[in-house]
Amino acid sequence: MPAKPLPKGKLKSVGFLFLDTVKYTKPTLSIADQIRHLESRGLVISDQVAAKHFLSNISYYRFSAYLYPYRLLPSDNYASGTTFELVLDHYLFDREFRLLVFDAIERIEIAFRTQIIYQPSMLNGPFWFLDAAHFLRADRWKTQLVKLKEEVDRSGEVFISHFFNKYSDSIPPAWVSFEVASFGLLSRFYQNLKFSFPAKKSIAQHFGLNEPRILQSWVRSMTYVRNICAHHSRLWNRTLTETPKLIQNPPVHWIAKPPRTNDKCYYFLCCLVHMLRQVNPQTTFTKRLRELIDKYPVIDAQNIGFPSDWKDDPFWN
Repeated sequence: MPAKPLPKGKLKSVGFLFLDTVKYTKPTLSIADQIRHLESRGLVISDQVAAKHFLSNISYYRFSAYLYPYRLLPSDNYASGTTFELVLDHYLFDREFRLLVFDAIERIEIAFRTQIIYQPSMLNGPFWFLDAAHFLRADRWKTQLVKLKEEVDRSGEVFISHFFNKYSDSIPPAWVSFEVASFGLLSRFYQNLKFSFPAKKSIAQHFGLNEPRILQSWVRSMTYVRNICAHHSRLWNRTLTETPKLIQNPPVHWIAKPPRTNDKCYYFLCCLVHMLRQVNPQTTFTKRLRELIDKYPVIDAQNIGFPSDWKDDPFWN
């Protein structure tokens, strides 16, 4: 029996298929056609050879994301004076920006991994994570354990094979298992810990925070941004969907003017810098960030949430 047609105006999603919507009919464009299309919308391209080279190595679709701020909405045309070189500078800045942020997150991830292994294990032994009594939600704890076992079994690390060759346990102790767990899984384990579990607050205090809820929010946001960086997605001018909580009782060395919103990179970077300074007091992150922004004068730092006078704030010096 044939399926009944959907009522007009209704939208139904089936996987990646959407019914009762406009069918995609745009053709595939050659590199030469892509250049002509960009020019037809007002983009100034003075060096056709260079543009062809970059579009051959940076997809048109990826490149076009950096053009969006220059669109004359509601049309698809670009503002007068928008050049290929200008947009390319935004792309190159974003690449270096992601690498800088990714390097900082790596340091925090390793420190967080160390603390969630060390603090609970000292208090509750090497297999503390197998005790449901330490967790807020038993259903989430079970799911997290299954995921941890999968990540352990999938690991090709020699120390994992060594453990199973020598011991009969179904899963290694925390200092073995958590070494191969993803940052996201570690953050979910931490979030699911009971607030009465002493190690939860001790871990937060290690990063200069007295409130575990703040740490779990910040770490969750860092796993999100880490994945953006790892997948080479755009970080510049991005509205974050996994945001770090605004802190109500800031630490001593904090930004002079906290922002009203926390969905831009600026506030995320404030959280990152604070945690990074706990892990590495000699960090040069803020210096390198200032140098990177100065390297690309076309970049408006306000597009990533920075206030106009951010360089005057002692927090960034």
